[in-house]
Amino acid sequence: MSDFDLSKRLYHLFCASPNSRQISQAYEDVALGTSIGSYRDENQDRCVFVEVHFPNGSRPPVRLGIICDGMGGLEEGGIAASIALSSFISSFVLSSAGDYRRRLSDAISAANQDVADNSNVDRGTTLTALMIDGRGDAWMAHAGDSRLYQLDDNRDLALRSTDDTVSGAIRAHRGEENEDNLDNQLLQFVGIGQELQPHINQLPKQSDTRWLLTSDGAHSIGKQNLLTVIDGGKSHIDVVRKILFMSDALDARDNASALFMNGFSSFPKDKSSSGLNILVVTPSERMEFWISADPAQPEKKSSPKRSRQQSKPKAQNAPRQKAEGDDEKRGKSRPKGPQLDISFDEERSGNAD
Repeated sequence: MSDFDLSKRLYHLFCASPNSRQISQAYEDVALGTSIGSYRDENQDRCVFVEVHFPNGSRPPVRLGIICDGMGGLEEGGIAASIALSSFISSFVLSSAGDYRRRLSDAISAANQDVADNSNVDRGTTLTALMIDGRGDAWMAHAGDSRLYQLDDNRDLALRSTDDTVSGAIRAHRGEENEDNLDNQLLQFVGIGQELQPHINQLPKQSDTRWLLTSDGAHSIGKQNLLTVIDGGKSHIDVVRKILFMSDALDARDNASALFMNGFSSFPKDKSSSGLNILVVTPSERMEFWISADPAQPEKKSSPKRSRQQSKPKAQNAPRQKAEGDDEKRGKSRPKGPQLDISFDEERSGNAD
């Protein structure tokens, strides 16, 4: 099955984003959740955890935490975020590139092109991705104003991403450290087209670090409140739950999403096989893919609990609306990837709160 086929299956999964508060736990040390809040009519955030085990242990296993905050109006923002997320994951997982910088750069470029190619109107999305492998190496791919924080043993919540906004550029120019000064004027985002200059950075490797990814509706509660919630959290899922509760209580003006995970984790030992094993967890769904590395091997079949046979919707002529002041974007198409066989199992995993 091709890169496009995997991307299409993921796209249908991500389009099912709930319009209520949903929180789930991939593992004890990985939790994620999203809330529509009280200001928006639709949840245009997309939040996902992915774990990949490569054929016969040929590469170290990889974990991805990704948040996309879509813009473009009632439906367009959610569509853009779903396209970007599915394209990014499928490109990264099926990439033959040998180094993480190239794989992440290619993945976010593919997402950028696919969002632009599927747009008859202006729309786009932020994308912030954390990648950790089985050796503890950590990387970030980022564009927009979603955020990645690193928390160490010294209770330092360090912002590792850069806000691609007017206020973010001013803060950087002036050397200011007030991270709570937010605005909605994005300078770049996934879907902008050839102008995109994503941030691809290797991250500090520490033995006891934890990572927090947020959309602006979540980190709008302020850095001190984030620290208070983390300090008082009994577990990873408790931290995510309290961040979303606080965002709703403070009447955040956007959807709120958060993903909280450890840096050094023990990956399951029983996932190595002749094919790719891919676990995908959203705040409301859990799905596991198996992709054969041998084109001659017959495809395994399994029945999902819910059918996802609908086609990818066409873009509608509606205004783009993450917030005021968004920029225009354009892009070009890309070829299909190699042919692979795929099967998948699916189950509901989210808990409404």
